[in-house]
Amino acid sequence: SCYCRQCVRIHQMSTTPSMLEPTDKYSPGYAPHLAAFIDSLVQFGHTIKATRIKEVFSDNLVKYLLIRAYSHHDLIDELRSAVTEYVDHERPRGNVEMAYYAAKAGMPAAEVSVIAGIIETLDLNRPDRLRLMNDPVLMHYAYSLVILSYEGNESAYRNLCETVGTSPTLWNCALRHLLRACNCIGQFFRGPDALS
Repeated sequence: SCYCRQCVRIHQMSTTPSMLEPTDKYSPGYAPHLAAFIDSLVQFGHTIKATRIKEVFSDNLVKYLLIRAYSHHDLIDELRSAVTEYVDHERPRGNVEMAYYAAKAGMPAAEVSVIAGIIETLDLNRPDRLRLMNDPVLMHYAYSLVILSYEGNESAYRNLCETVGTSPTLWNCALRHLLRACNCIGQFFRGPDALS
């Protein structure tokens, strides 16, 4: 069909990130054109076509971009299926973004922990530069903090709160907000038993 030919052409395109573009530490490849195409299919309800793309191109990148699109558009059933399939085949380790998607899909906390691997101590020093949207530093912090909350790791959460402290600097205020917001998101992903 016509969309399959378009997809083949898009998949064959090769691009490299520009110098000013944020780095993507977790994705198995770089293809913003393919990501936009897959995201638009999912956004406008063409999930069957999106699934067919995964069958045509069995590479990790397409599967990963589908997971991102399902998560972005809150298609939890599709997300759960895609994450389960990806984890079964790829066995990701040390990927807090994939662990975040696994938590959002409702996978058991033990499996989410295995996917996340060891979460490094967050560097709480203010970075030299931050972007407003999808900054890699803030996204890494957010994914890590949601996972800590999803795992129910209260002592690690308390230690982070104490480390961030109560300094009135803008950076510390942003970190405190991120800690609270991610704690709420992690508890929401865990479900009603998280509140008890």
